[in-house]
Amino acid sequence: GKAYYAEGIYAEITKTAADGSTKTVTTTFSKYTTGSLYVTKFDGLAAKEMGDELKVVVYNAEGKQISEVWTDSVKSYAMRMLPKATKATDKAMYVEMLNYGAAAQVEFNYNAENLVNADLTDEQKAMGIASVELTDERVKGTGYIGSNLTLENQILLNIFFNGKLLTDDTHAVITFTDHNGNAKEITVQSSEYTTQGNYKIIVVDDIVLADSFTVVTVNVYDAEGNVVANASDSVESYAARMSSGDDLYMAIAKFAQAAYNSFHA
Repeated sequence: GKAYYAEGIYAEITKTAADGSTKTVTTTFSKYTTGSLYVTKFDGLAAKEMGDELKVVVYNAEGKQISEVWTDSVKSYAMRMLPKATKATDKAMYVEMLNYGAAAQVEFNYNAENLVNADLTDEQKAMGIASVELTDERVKGTGYIGSNLTLENQILLNIFFNGKLLTDDTHAVITFTDHNGNAKEITVQSSEYTTQGNYKIIVVDDIVLADSFTVVTVNVYDAEGNVVANASDSVESYAARMSSGDDLYMAIAKFAQAAYNSFHA
């Protein structure tokens, strides 16, 4: 409530990893978009860590604790929300969220003996997405080297180019149509390129999970406005290339489809 939005209020969020190690971050509050709620955000959670425990404590500007300790995890949240959900699309989203977390645990060998989807009943498992048809719509343009995904607190699409073409006097323009049908255009300055060896990477962090099926185009322009490098790809296309069946990439696709369906039901 509003008491938490007074000047200097902050939260300490402590994440406990599977090995017992902890990480504490201090976060501030901002007004939630609807109603009188205020929200604080923890950014450092990877998909494989959905079972990790989070403890939240709120302090005033003088450092005095003004809240109870709230303990939670993504798994706990999803398991709480699943029985409350009334729409089939929302039920599917919680199921596929946990399936994605479990697939990431297996892929990265993280606390794999305690999979976050292990407590789903057979009835709940059946609420998920049966299958997703994946299509690779990648366009390998000039200077394009490859793509990959970063699977941290959000799914990022990374597009690699020949570093010699992406000089300091170039800039990149990312264009796509989001899942709501809105045309998006984001300019990336050369100072924002990521360098890895001989490659320059354009990190597409403007898409959300439900945008996974939309093709993202990157055009790199020189100072005169000529296109010197370009490529198009999507999370779906990457998953189509990488998936060999019931694996992490299919889990990403199913979670993305479930999120899309939940938004557009």
